[in-house]
Amino acid sequence: MPHGHPEGPSHIRIPASEVKQLLGKGLSRVTVIHSWFSSSVFQHTLGDPGLEPQASHSSEEASKTQRFLSTRVGSAIISSEVWDETGEVSKAVTFHLQHQAQAFPQKLVEPVCAFWNFSSGPDTGLSWAPTGCSVATVYEDSTACFCNHSTNFAVLLQVYDVQVRSALQRMTEKKTTEAFTVGVGSPKTFGC
Repeated sequence: MPHGHPEGPSHIRIPASEVKQLLGKGLSRVTVIHSWFSSSVFQHTLGDPGLEPQASHSSEEASKTQRFLSTRVGSAIISSEVWDETGEVSKAVTFHLQHQAQAFPQKLVEPVCAFWNFSSGPDTGLSWAPTGCSVATVYEDSTACFCNHSTNFAVLLQVYDVQVRSALQRMTEKKTTEAFTVGVGSPKTFGC
């Protein structure tokens, strides 16, 4: 896992291709607003356990037993808005956020890039959602993300209880299974 983002701590950017697209419209004025908020304000919005677990990308997954525990807001919350002469314009963004110090001893922590979903319907309410966002790179103490729209973003940390089985434990389990299979068979009767 890389130690840290080469460009330093937390930041947000609008990709050059998105800026070129805006310039191609012949606009005379574009306003970009980036805002930063503390995660403690939104921590209660996750409920318990919060956002459903996302697919794990762990290469050690086969040797672990995982149990999802919770989702926590694990970074500052940032907002990106782009306005042209007609109103707000949704643009793709890349962002990199430092993980806030949270102790998860002996737990697996998987970062998820998410946005604050203002859509509401009969089955949905205001909540964090990963739609359109993806993890670009996970660093030791931060995560770089891409989202194909602009709104409010954060890195969520999904916490799992993990039981790591060593190679010796797996080998012992296999031998126990083999011994049981060999020892169970048809009953034999011996006469005298």
